[in-house]
Amino acid sequence: NDVTSVASVAKLDFYTQSGKSIAGTWLAGEYDGIAEKKQEPVDVILAADIICQPSDAVAASKTIWDALRPDGGVAYVVCATAKH
Repeated sequence: NDVTSVASVAKLDFYTQSGKSIAGTWLAGEYDGIAEKKQEPVDVILAADIICQPSDAVAASKTIWDALRPDGGVAYVVCATAKH
């Protein structure tokens, strides 16, 4: 199941996203000594079990807005119930 030719993974801290990026750029967080930098928008976001408190929901929404391609990206978000 090697998908390296069509997919990649990048560290993302959703609390660093502004939610104001109309151009579809997002900040990749510091990883392995490399500082944050703007990233190009993505076609698909996959996210799971990311909402633990109300501020997480706001930050996740801002991240989806910033990171998705403005002309047709899609996000799939799976969340736990309130009892998690």
